[in-house]
Amino acid sequence: MSKRTGNGVMIGIITAGSLQTHCVQSLLKVVEAKAAEEIVIRTCGPYLDMGRNNMVEIFRNEYPHCDRLLFVDSDIGFTPEHVQQLVDDDLPIVAGVYHSLYETGIHPIVHQWVEEGGRMRLPLMKKWNRPEDEHLVPVDGVGAGFLMIHRSVVDKFAAIYGPPQIWFGIDHRAGVELGEDLTFCVRANDLGIPVVVDRRVQVAHQKSLVLQGPYNEQP
Repeated sequence: MSKRTGNGVMIGIITAGSLQTHCVQSLLKVVEAKAAEEIVIRTCGPYLDMGRNNMVEIFRNEYPHCDRLLFVDSDIGFTPEHVQQLVDDDLPIVAGVYHSLYETGIHPIVHQWVEEGGRMRLPLMKKWNRPEDEHLVPVDGVGAGFLMIHRSVVDKFAAIYGPPQIWFGIDHRAGVELGEDLTFCVRANDLGIPVVVDRRVQVAHQKSLVLQGPYNEQP
């Protein structure tokens, strides 16, 4: 579906074939509030890097009037205000916070490089390294479930990296295999483009239960 509003945001959703209820309800609210200029939904096979790269190509070539691509996963619930906050941040790359459930508890899908035993790792960041009143937090990696990318970043990647994995891929760094979202973040940092999380934007992640922060940090 498509809705012209003039705020320059294209929401891009890749899905294996269905959208969770939270996501559908969120898109209806976005259309009603005119919180995005375009909404594009595409089915994707098992390779997320291919699906995300294809969505970037659609943004780049078919919607030149949009200057920001907002990736939204099909199991994310959000509000028009969340979209607008990322626009107002006016950053090259900025993401909202969404959580997932792990063996060690509920954590935001945010990553920082750490050295352990003489080796570098890129684990989940279990504790924010900034004061609570500091809303914008630079990070080494973030999940792409609610990730806004400015067109200038898309163009800069295209000038450096070749097809088929121009933006998202499966890279290896310091002996660590990176998923498609972390590959994007590490490549951005390599190019001097900061990856920032806005902690005011706490979106819902619909799994077997709905996770929506903020949550108490784990020790």
